[in-house]
Amino acid sequence: MKPPPLSDSSPFLLTGDPLAPSGYYEIIDDGSEAGRMIPADLEEIFLEQRTVNPRQEVLSTVRRGELTPEVHERAANPAKYLDEPYLYHSQLMTDADADGNEVTTYRILRQRNPSPAVKLLTPPGPPRVDQALWPQVESLRPEDELLLMVKLAGLPDPVVPLPLPPERFDAQAVTTNSERIQAAKLAHTTLVEKKLATLAPDFERWGARVLETFEGIAWVKLSIPFSQVDLLLSHAGFTAIEPTMRQTSDACTEGSDLNPQSLWLLGEGRQAERLDIDRFHAMGYTGHRANSTRHGYSRLLAGVVESSWLEDESPAFSGRFIFKKDCSVSPCVYPTNNNYPDDALVAIGGIDYWVERYQFTGERGSSGSHGTMVSSILTARYTNNEAFGLYLGDPTWDATEMGEHCEDWENGATGMAPGAYLWYVNAKPHDDNDPDDFTPYVRAYNTLNAYNIDVLNCSHSLVYADCNIASSNAAEDTLENLYDNGVLVIAAAGNNLDTKPNTECSLNSPGDTPKVLAIAGLDANDETTLTTTGDCNSNYQECLLDEYHLSTGGGNTATGGLDLTIGVNGDPRIRVYSGIALSAPQRVYLSTSSRNQNITPSETWPSGLYYDNPSVDTWPVGWVYAPPPEQTLRATGTSAASPHVSGAAIALKHWQLTRGNTGFNSPGAMQALLLAMGDRWDPDRSPTPFSRRTLGVDEKSGFGRMKLRLLDNYYNNFFTPTAFSYQSYSFNSSSPSISYYVWPTPLPSGTDFLKCVMFEPEDMSQKTYVSDLYLRVRLYNPDPYGYCNSNSTLYSSTNDATYDLRHMVSIEENLPGRCALVSILKPHVTSSGATAHVFCYYAGVKDYESEVVP
Repeated sequence: MKPPPLSDSSPFLLTGDPLAPSGYYEIIDDGSEAGRMIPADLEEIFLEQRTVNPRQEVLSTVRRGELTPEVHERAANPAKYLDEPYLYHSQLMTDADADGNEVTTYRILRQRNPSPAVKLLTPPGPPRVDQALWPQVESLRPEDELLLMVKLAGLPDPVVPLPLPPERFDAQAVTTNSERIQAAKLAHTTLVEKKLATLAPDFERWGARVLETFEGIAWVKLSIPFSQVDLLLSHAGFTAIEPTMRQTSDACTEGSDLNPQSLWLLGEGRQAERLDIDRFHAMGYTGHRANSTRHGYSRLLAGVVESSWLEDESPAFSGRFIFKKDCSVSPCVYPTNNNYPDDALVAIGGIDYWVERYQFTGERGSSGSHGTMVSSILTARYTNNEAFGLYLGDPTWDATEMGEHCEDWENGATGMAPGAYLWYVNAKPHDDNDPDDFTPYVRAYNTLNAYNIDVLNCSHSLVYADCNIASSNAAEDTLENLYDNGVLVIAAAGNNLDTKPNTECSLNSPGDTPKVLAIAGLDANDETTLTTTGDCNSNYQECLLDEYHLSTGGGNTATGGLDLTIGVNGDPRIRVYSGIALSAPQRVYLSTSSRNQNITPSETWPSGLYYDNPSVDTWPVGWVYAPPPEQTLRATGTSAASPHVSGAAIALKHWQLTRGNTGFNSPGAMQALLLAMGDRWDPDRSPTPFSRRTLGVDEKSGFGRMKLRLLDNYYNNFFTPTAFSYQSYSFNSSSPSISYYVWPTPLPSGTDFLKCVMFEPEDMSQKTYVSDLYLRVRLYNPDPYGYCNSNSTLYSSTNDATYDLRHMVSIEENLPGRCALVSILKPHVTSSGATAHVFCYYAGVKDYESEVVP
């Protein structure tokens, strides 16, 4: 018996429809362990159901309800509107029909808000003072000027609408919404200006000067005589004070003595057996796609904020490096003198190198090696003949044969998202004598946010081993704003195990902020670890976390495990927030310096994934082989791990936008999707390389080693049967827990794996405490008609009830023919509310396997 078809007129779905609101439940506490489920009071506002055949041709589209700009905004960014009469929830789901066509359903629901959230203001003073200030003032005289960043009290977070997708709205609606965005920014700027006006008499009396204002986060850069600082420290008009001069650094401990062009042999790292990005590239998902919702550019925008410049002459970025700014000065400027006169292509030992102005001077932040390394891993491309006429260390290159390179070399030198545009911003003074200043990072983040970039990579550390879940400085407040604007922010975790044991939290800022995804580093070479050594060269599933290296003294990926407080008056929970999001490779090779320059390379390109006999004089083709003395020329540290993930995120977003799923421009959607792309590796269980979690997130490896999944049913996909579901739900202190069937029908035959991840992006700019949500996944037997509804019967239940802000449940058995029910349970939600983002998928392979094995 089939359910009745969708109705185009009814505001609710018909009884018996597998997508009916009866598939959503509230959980009532009746004294039992699980509670009692009753139908949820959810009203459908909008539904779109699109059916596409295996050739990706649209067969039908059914729409119901009205999608207004106001409804779209509240569904896309529900956390900003928890103080209104309704809570908004959204659902995006794929499934296959009986004919093998793929059905995608997008739906917006709303629910009466029983307890509207309290909009938090920046708390009144006396201000919190960053402890890093005191060492800087010990030697100051009363008349000396002190530079400070101060946060203004009594101001709300800005509520700025997101851009509208032109695919769903007419030109007039898009234009009107753009005007609303500008009006909202102006309104918040006006609030900041009024606050500063009330403080102006105090500033004048103290002899203080406002040097720079960051309206979106209510921070100002202030110059004040040291003799007047005590008055500032006791003033009620300020929430926080921190020094502008901070010890910032790249998130890696090993640099390159010479970093020529950063041509990376990363092709093998993208293979199905490893990161599995090549499947996306084969379908054209490289970042070469417009995102008209966010910007007017023809490619996705990959932003990089660095502590140095990059080698912009490198052909690795040819035609796609279109934006660069220097934010080490105020205001940010276009670096007109970046192409230094003494930059040149120089042949050294028969290999072409780009030699930068400060290449060998040792001046910090000036050589361009770190920024080039990060940008190359993220966006380098050589598959369109960019290296024509240049040797660049390719042993098979023959100038007499048209000056081209072989396909293997071009693929091996290409990064993770070669189709994206690179937007690069420097936030570090060029002169090593200049002190570190925190504010250039705030300028840099704001600059990229103004252009609505898609992904931001932060391979730098702001505060060493900060391990503070609260937004503890102006830069972290700014990154929270980027998240709220739909930017996916990915940061290096840091390399701190040479000074801290892996049993303590050592996560650097900004990776300790919940809205930022921190990336740990895998030792892709794993030649000198102190613990059990895996065989990463031949098996990605044996790659271990980078630990202390006897040969180099570097590496040492940071560990998470942060304390957090549940509720405004709650007790601290020790090391319960995992902090680490994913693990990705580092200790990879630069292709132009991946061998001894004094040894003549072989004239044939070796085959295979790794070297059987490293002593043989052959060219290293993988990103796993490191003969001395070139160990200092590798891409090392979590600085190298982070752009692997940023590039993968570009490929994932390209995939979703091509499917028409513009909802992945919304805050939280891309984060949830990306967190599902891990292999669940647990480094503390035996056997270490192959142990996997079924529940929860690890404080060292996060959701595991990154490994993408192309969850399409097109063209005999390697993962079939497969489907995914993304849903977001908002909660206030008295709203009920909620349950829903992930798919309206049972899991199909051949389903071998089910995983759900949940991401709770707490806003920490105004508070130091969080809510407590957890994730439960149950399997049910379907009703007599084969559907998943209130007549289904319970088969099994699996809970991730940790205090973590990120959750995971995986099931590997007894899946076919069963219904999957997800519950978001809320032991405690603060008065400011909470939002949960849940991504689930099923597949014919497990998350660490490469394809279905017959």
